[in-house]
Amino acid sequence: MTSDLVQDSWTRIDAWLREHAPRTFATLRPPAGGEEIAAAQQELGVTFPPDLVASLQRHNGALEGPEAFRFSTGDRLLGVSGILGDTGFMRGIDQGLDGETEGYWLHDYVKFGSYDVTSDGLLMDCRTGRDSFSDLQEQALGVGQDVTLAPVT
Repeated sequence: MTSDLVQDSWTRIDAWLREHAPRTFATLRPPAGGEEIAAAQQELGVTFPPDLVASLQRHNGALEGPEAFRFSTGDRLLGVSGILGDTGFMRGIDQGLDGETEGYWLHDYVKFGSYDVTSDGLLMDCRTGRDSFSDLQEQALGVGQDVTLAPVT
């Protein structure tokens, strides 16, 4: 998907929400700035795929609450601060008792959707130079099994 396609998709989603679910539309936050996005990438040590950057430049996540914008998986759209917090949390719980990585969460996974009541959510693979770069996956049930939802080619 290109940045233009992401923006076109958000235009359609926004129009539908304004007409049919205005309270949900109101939970979508204003755009994230380029400096904020760049700082998040630097802090996490990854490069966000262009689609994620384009989405953040349209809506910097959704506010929490019962009316919040959610994907069909039930996950709420995270903004930059939520991405940093949730991704950092997932990296932290992937440490075994001896401090070694358990393999549950790859360093270059970035969580951009949160189920809110558990650590489950949507993630994007940010491993550059790999066929999986920008694949969307769902981390579910807390068992570390990822299901590819939409590989982007």
